[in-house]
Amino acid sequence: LPNVGTYGAVTMLAVSARATSNLNDQSKRKFNFRGTRKLPIWTSGAGWSAPTATRNPIWAFCDIFRSNYGPQLADKYLHLESLALIAAQLEIEEKWFDWVYDTKQTVWAAARTCASSFRAIPLLDGSRIYVQEDRPKTVVQHLFNAENIVKDSFSLETSLAKTEDYDGISVEYTDYNSWKVETVECVLPGSLGINLETVTLAGVTSRDRAYREGMYQLSVKLKQRQQVSFRTGVEGFIATHSDLIKIKHDTFGIDSTYGGTIIGVSPDRLTLELNQSVALTGDGEILLVRGKDTTPYGPYGVT
Repeated sequence: LPNVGTYGAVTMLAVSARATSNLNDQSKRKFNFRGTRKLPIWTSGAGWSAPTATRNPIWAFCDIFRSNYGPQLADKYLHLESLALIAAQLEIEEKWFDWVYDTKQTVWAAARTCASSFRAIPLLDGSRIYVQEDRPKTVVQHLFNAENIVKDSFSLETSLAKTEDYDGISVEYTDYNSWKVETVECVLPGSLGINLETVTLAGVTSRDRAYREGMYQLSVKLKQRQQVSFRTGVEGFIATHSDLIKIKHDTFGIDSTYGGTIIGVSPDRLTLELNQSVALTGDGEILLVRGKDTTPYGPYGVT
């Protein structure tokens, strides 16, 4: 059919349907098609490519901010180096984002929807946008103790289980093969799964991945029940979301005298003088040193 108008940055489809008994007011407005998303892909050497078929959520994330139907941000506002590294990892893990934005929403809400498909959130590093994934970390990046925690600002809160809490999750996702909304139940071992919370996953089309994401969300709700908060100085501007930190505080049963501030170092750098005495038992103690930027150094064996 000939095009009769301009509707902006949308895709127009002309459909010819046979007028059978299956065609009614509802079905004539609803039909399925298999589409291929094509977006530019960035590499450090070549920059942005021509539109390329991709299911990777990172390039959808970038398109949200760069496109003419978004804020049209320049590349300098995107942390492209880190985004490209995450994109490569997501390709290996086959974590896809198969989604259509069909309602008007804010740019940040659209970015959050995209990032949530691989356990991440969008963040700002100054004026540059990046994503932070929730992955296991082993390298401690900051150390906080009595020297840089504001006095009387430390608190440890524990959220106790309630009888009305959900004990499982029923995940809704659109299956890649059937094109229908399917459900998969996620229950931790030892739980009856009689009070399920319904969660809809955007962009997830694999049953296996829907189950894994549901078990992840359920584990977060049931097992991450402690929250630590405290105030600090300018070190608070250095740490960022999802950094792994160590905290030395009396609340955890660690005596405040079991540490101190280094006020002297021997010429051979093998002996340290602290501002207070410490109670060493000689039973394999180790030393962690907090740098001026809160970076921990060590561990070192001490006597």
